[in-house]
Amino acid sequence: MLNLRLARPMLIALAACAANICVQGSALADDAQENKALKEQMRQMMQRMDSLQKQVEALSKQQAATPPPAVVSAPPPVTAPPPVVAKAAEKAPAEPKFDAFLKGFYGTLDASVDYSSKGMDGFVAYHYAGTPVNGVYANQGPKGAPGTVPFGNVGWQPAISTNSATLGWRGSHAIPGFADTKFILQIEANVALTDSPGVQTGYTAQTNGVRGGIGSGTTYIGFQSPSWGALKLGHATTPYNNTTRRLDPFAGMIGDMPVIMGNTGGDNRVEFNAAMDHAIWYESPKYGGFSYDVFFSPAQNRTADSNLNLAGGSSNCSGGNLPGSGNLLLACDDGGFDNAYSIDLKFETGNLYLTAAYELHKHVNRNSDGIGSNAPAYANIINQGDPAAGAGGPLSQYLNWAQFDFVASAYGATGSCTTAPSSATYYCANASPEFVGDIGDEAAYKFGAQYVFDFGLTVNGIFERMTRKLPAALQFQNERQRNGSWLAFTQALSAKDNLNLGWAHAGKTPGDPAGQHNYNPNSTDNSAEMFTFAYKHTFDKQLYWYANVAETINKGNAHYDLGGGGHGVKTDCHDGTTTPIIDYTSAGNTTWGGCRPKAVSVGVNYKF
Repeated sequence: MLNLRLARPMLIALAACAANICVQGSALADDAQENKALKEQMRQMMQRMDSLQKQVEALSKQQAATPPPAVVSAPPPVTAPPPVVAKAAEKAPAEPKFDAFLKGFYGTLDASVDYSSKGMDGFVAYHYAGTPVNGVYANQGPKGAPGTVPFGNVGWQPAISTNSATLGWRGSHAIPGFADTKFILQIEANVALTDSPGVQTGYTAQTNGVRGGIGSGTTYIGFQSPSWGALKLGHATTPYNNTTRRLDPFAGMIGDMPVIMGNTGGDNRVEFNAAMDHAIWYESPKYGGFSYDVFFSPAQNRTADSNLNLAGGSSNCSGGNLPGSGNLLLACDDGGFDNAYSIDLKFETGNLYLTAAYELHKHVNRNSDGIGSNAPAYANIINQGDPAAGAGGPLSQYLNWAQFDFVASAYGATGSCTTAPSSATYYCANASPEFVGDIGDEAAYKFGAQYVFDFGLTVNGIFERMTRKLPAALQFQNERQRNGSWLAFTQALSAKDNLNLGWAHAGKTPGDPAGQHNYNPNSTDNSAEMFTFAYKHTFDKQLYWYANVAETINKGNAHYDLGGGGHGVKTDCHDGTTTPIIDYTSAGNTTWGGCRPKAVSVGVNYKF
């Protein structure tokens, strides 16, 4: 369409061109008449141009008043889509490294306020000696002071405790060329929430380990694959412990399951619940609901007894036995052991969980059980005499007279206590030699089950058997061999509240080392029961608070505690005695059999 706005300039330009031509033409003409005729023609042409210009302007005004018709664009031609060409799936964008690093952190923070009693008020220690009549030893009357009654504050006392608190980081790394296998790692520390981290020591135990240090929890490196499982190397609790952890709704509380289960000696240390150093283990994938784990920890100790000193690379004795535990010499002869093996088998389907586990500690050294023994059988061995003094009998080989005489020499004795000066009188009169050869394999096996009913009730049960191999002459002091049972119920009251009831039973043992200050040789039942009750209120998946009430009822010479598992502050059967020498007469021992520890605890648990 012609743009009318350009018409006037175009006409003017055409007129100018025509005038130029005409002027040039006139310059060439010789006749004046011809010039006149040409001028007339130009005048007429200018008139026609003015008339044409007016018509153009009128038409332009008419077009401006009328809007132009809408221009409808033709639809684009429809073409068939291009053929789909298969190509490799694009990878999702990689997660920022710092965000992935932060996601690796995890932890459990648990602290409680406790109020507990050792349950030994009114106890009296008696001497038992002489020749038994029908198996009964005569009561020689109360022991002399000090030591007739428990020493120190053994009644109700408040405490603030950190319980099974951990902080860790775990991660993985893809291995080039191994799409199915990745490198894994975990670093974990036990957290001290209510006290300062550092070396833990006391009058009954010393340790080189730093509580709260990095790596004090389950720490490892290894390789993992969904097809073949995981192989790990580091420091960790054993499969024997891990496989029944879910059966304990009181974990970390004052009345948790390891007070009885896995505890061979009935004290603060739980032998078959310990974390082990320098270990390697394998975790299988699931095969139709079945899975298993295999664990090995080498002794790494080259001493004659293979377990008398600290293992290479470790700060404490094997299995958590602290050097000098029980107010003894600084050695690992109160439960240190050689190689350790552990295995479990698990099956899970729907609401049912079943498990079986076995653990073996080789050459467990308990020679220190002889020190401070009140057993008449032990006294009979002592009465056979010291070979260094020209005495001795067939059972003298089971007592470490050489070490006893060596310590006596530090007080001035020469050869043996028979030549002791006054400086060694107290030691020679009150101390006693430890055993030699009280070294044997200790093993445990158990079967556990859990079932969750649709109406909110969870039932947990375990049967356990623990054994210790000893020479026949030392079976009188074998307190490490017994049966154990655990039964626990959890009933959901609502989506956020539940009640928990637990009962544990420790069966009686073949013997007793008689380390209790009030040991009674006429008592043949050293079994124990623990009852524990807890209420939990859950705020969300990460946070809950709890209230726990528990009591351990020890019979005869038994001395099981409260808090022996993951609870920070223990309530045990030790009194406050600080005498540096434990004897079997009056001045020692710190343990009182038959105590009834009881406690109330309120705490909070947070996981992230």
